[in-house]
Amino acid sequence: MNIPEHRKAIDKLDAKIVRLLNERTQHVLEIGAIKFKAGEEIYAPHRELAVLQRVCRLNKGPITNDAIRAIYREVMSSALSLQKTMRIAYLGPEATFTHQAAIRRFGSSLRYGPQKTITDVFAE
Repeated sequence: MNIPEHRKAIDKLDAKIVRLLNERTQHVLEIGAIKFKAGEEIYAPHRELAVLQRVCRLNKGPITNDAIRAIYREVMSSALSLQKTMRIAYLGPEATFTHQAAIRRFGSSLRYGPQKTITDVFAE
């Protein structure tokens, strides 16, 4: 295969990936609606962990498990931001280690708020 053929194959795969991401997100939104009607919490950290563990087990490479986790963290963050307004508090100003750790944990689609003290973080 030459470069243009590889790029054409990549373009087709990208179209499938976008379609599948939207299909996945639609299922997540429907689950969220069911949970909301039942009075259940939308965010389920245990489910998130199970998904991350499962997709890493499915991974045969060459993408690393760290990369798979980062990709899925963003997929789940995006879906969660569509279901629920969440604000994640962190200690210190923007771009500090705590801010970076919060984004690494929850993804970039949620809202983040810097706090001056640990007490403020837990109060938020």
